[in-house]
Amino acid sequence: MKTNKDKDCLLKEVLRKSTSESLPFNFTNKMMAQINAEAQKKQKRAAALNVCFLLLASASLIGLSTYLLMTYFSFNIIKSLRNISFSSESGSILGFYFYIGLLVLGLLGLDYYLRKLKHHS
Repeated sequence: MKTNKDKDCLLKEVLRKSTSESLPFNFTNKMMAQINAEAQKKQKRAAALNVCFLLLASASLIGLSTYLLMTYFSFNIIKSLRNISFSSESGSILGFYFYIGLLVLGLLGLDYYLRKLKHHS
């Protein structure tokens, strides 16, 4: 059985050997770069998965609503589209709706641009 002195000597010898081998100069930088790269990969995977789930949920809702409209409410989209007639009055309303739509898209684009500018500064 080894005594405490023998264990201490062995421990000191192991520590001396391990300290003689030093780490490379930029070991910490390389390790942090690898950790950051893995974290970015994980974030990208999570974002892609979220987009896939969002698309799946949207497609499911559209499909379910179409199924319900056609099955339970006997809604026929072809028949409904044939019954639409446009008059001169509907043209001005359609133009107004188009104007409002463009205005909303412009404001949303401006909001996105300003938020991006604020985030970078």
